[in-house]
Amino acid sequence: MAAVSGGTVLRELDSGLSALRGDLRSMDSAVTESGLRMQELGDAKLALYRKLAQHRLAQLERGDVIRGLDTVSQQIHELLDRRESEHRSLLRAIDDAEARLESLEAERDRQHDDVAAAEAALDEREAEVQARLEGDPAYTAQLERAHEADAVADHAETKTQDAVDDRNAKGKPYENDKLFMYLWRRGYGTSEYSANPLARLLDRWVAGLCDYDKARPNYWMLNEIPKRLKAHAESARAAADTEFEKLKQVEAAAAEEMGVLHLRQDLDAREQSLAELDDSIAVVERDIAELGTERSRYASGEDDLMTQVLDRLAAEMKSDGIDALRRRAALTPDHEDDLIVQDLADVDDRLELLMEDYRDRQKIHQRRTAKVRELERLRQKFKQHGYDDMRSVFMDGSAVSGALQEFLRGLLDDDDLWRIIARSHRLRQVRARPTFGSGGFPHRRGSWRPPRSGPPFPRPQLPSGGGFRFPRGGGMRRPRGGGFSTGGGF
Repeated sequence: MAAVSGGTVLRELDSGLSALRGDLRSMDSAVTESGLRMQELGDAKLALYRKLAQHRLAQLERGDVIRGLDTVSQQIHELLDRRESEHRSLLRAIDDAEARLESLEAERDRQHDDVAAAEAALDEREAEVQARLEGDPAYTAQLERAHEADAVADHAETKTQDAVDDRNAKGKPYENDKLFMYLWRRGYGTSEYSANPLARLLDRWVAGLCDYDKARPNYWMLNEIPKRLKAHAESARAAADTEFEKLKQVEAAAAEEMGVLHLRQDLDAREQSLAELDDSIAVVERDIAELGTERSRYASGEDDLMTQVLDRLAAEMKSDGIDALRRRAALTPDHEDDLIVQDLADVDDRLELLMEDYRDRQKIHQRRTAKVRELERLRQKFKQHGYDDMRSVFMDGSAVSGALQEFLRGLLDDDDLWRIIARSHRLRQVRARPTFGSGGFPHRRGSWRPPRSGPPFPRPQLPSGGGFRFPRGGGMRRPRGGGFSTGGGF
């Protein structure tokens, strides 16, 4: 079970796609050839009818029928000439588009190599910066302070959540007491309370019924503790944020001094160019798909001009003049008429067999076209997920190659192939560690370049009102810009 790089898998996908496109071109030729043979038999059938009309029929009838057949033949050939011209133009457009695609894909291979080289250079330089920082006492001291501050903030947030849970549980008996909550909302027993003498008298009586004077301080404390702990948690988190930013400043200064920022900018520019090239490839692939759809219509005889040809021919074949020719031929004593009719029957049989072959080739053509579209979409998805990144590796290269071959043979669909590719995908360890220093803080944006693939981990904002909840085990989860490190930490 040998591992292979993402670039290797992408080249295999490109090779498979090229093979499918070649098969599709061959099938186009085969379907077109069947269509031409059908046209030839149609011409032969018209010629036989013309010959039958010339043989042993009255001059008037013969002239009318022959003129009709000649007119149909001329109209059909004019339509077929127009169709052939348009078909050639379409094929030239497809050749031009495929040549553009081939050129763009060759350029993408070169640019991908440039991106890989830039990634490797950045990885090497970041590893050098990390090695230098590991030996810097001031940096390690700041890293420790940042970890300690983050731990304090995590602990404060956990205590706050415990207090919220405690308040919600212990506050229910008070909140279920309608008399108590009536007095609480009126502010009874506080400086905010205001009422006329009669109302005061009645409220004092209600307070006695629910033992309000003893219950009020306890309920007040249940509500007050989470508020104070929340303020402390916010202060601790702010302090942790400050220490974390100081840590990142030290890392940024070291990175700038050793040229990391320049290398990152160079890599970003190369990746942007690669992304733009992928967009251009996608546009050309869409153009080829649209042209291919039109080519399929020509190959299958479903284009407008062929429809006109077949409609015109069918109408003439159903005319009374041709039917009369065959009926008359059956009544004449001359055997030559019978031979012509037999030739017509043979042509009809050959046309029927050819039509069956034609329909079979159409079905194969449609399946090949669908396979090309599926693999084009899968390859775009592969690139969109960053699977061609230098850090990408596929643990079982033979399984991926075997699945691709089964897909090409029609034994797997694109969803099956994608599942096998995604299941085999891993991110290999490079020299620079994304989890080094500031990258080792869970759910924070560290200084080091994360892999291009991998889901972000959002952090919900700290609520400002009651009933809020903190995530367990690891502090608040506040977003810090685009992209996240998935590394370890505490």
